[in-house]
Amino acid sequence: MPSLHPKKCLHCKKSFRPKTKASLYCGKSCSNAARASKKLSSRVDGFASTTFGKWLFGAIKQSGTVAVLTDVNIVELYQLWNKCRDYNGYGHGLPRSELYQLSHIAPVAGVGVIGLLDPKNLVIAPASYNQSRYTKWDGVSGRWLNRFEIDPSLSVARGDTATDILKKIRKLLGKSFDDFLLTHKLKLTQAASLAKKLKKAGCNADEAMGLEELRKLEAEYFTTNDDSCGWLLSTRFKADERSVFSEECFRLGACEPVGGGVDWDYLHSVTDCWIVLTKWFDAEEEIITNYFTNETSVFIWDAGYYPIRVRSSDFDPDDFADCNLHIGRIDWLNIVPFDNANDTKYQRF
Repeated sequence: MPSLHPKKCLHCKKSFRPKTKASLYCGKSCSNAARASKKLSSRVDGFASTTFGKWLFGAIKQSGTVAVLTDVNIVELYQLWNKCRDYNGYGHGLPRSELYQLSHIAPVAGVGVIGLLDPKNLVIAPASYNQSRYTKWDGVSGRWLNRFEIDPSLSVARGDTATDILKKIRKLLGKSFDDFLLTHKLKLTQAASLAKKLKKAGCNADEAMGLEELRKLEAEYFTTNDDSCGWLLSTRFKADERSVFSEECFRLGACEPVGGGVDWDYLHSVTDCWIVLTKWFDAEEEIITNYFTNETSVFIWDAGYYPIRVRSSDFDPDDFADCNLHIGRIDWLNIVPFDNANDTKYQRF
């Protein structure tokens, strides 16, 4: 059988002698690279229609610069954002309102500084706290940039499109952002998801029409909710406030295992936004199970005190009478030491 004429590889553009007429690439590596390139292009084009993309663009526009992503691990940021959504009930049924939000530690609109969109500068906090906090900051905690250090080319103007912003994100984060898109299948927004569903049904729909108009079209095209995109689910879910508080304390290093160090700066940052909870559970003692880790812990709440955590292996109900001897008193950002600094049985948040 005569050999086939040389071809130019569609990926690397080098000449190669194909084994079959259908061969388009010089080898498996180029074939895989071309497939990945096509996948990346598709996900870049669709990023603005995803729930994470919409949130990220909104946060960047609020700050006025893509520089808030400087040295940020985009995977960790996505995981934290996703955890906040889980706390709010997404995946358990549509939440009626946002109970929790990602709150900046060093503020976005700080005087002379701009807080980064970094997991170490964000805490999952009650929405009411986040909306009333404004630019309150201790001047120490979190991660931020001095405004004079920010690259002007990363600035975002009010009229910048999602495409403009995405180009700047990819310029700043480089390969790490592309790798993130390749390895994470992001969920579409409700509008994009519904528009896609309607198009499959033969309806001329576009997400730019807005969610309300798309819902009206859905009502016309579908007589049941069996194939709905999820917003008609009625199941309610609410993450326990104390579990959220616990998770955030551990994530930010505000509470470490016995023998470990405690990052007090992050301790105030976390407890500051949760202090209102001590008023909800005045003088209560209760055993709870963490929804996410299924770990049983004991929390003692009292007005003006930090909650403390008793390791389950050391739990003894008779200890409750003496627990207050081991609690540090809270005076907002001022921390009063343990009465017994050598006690390792009780761990304070």
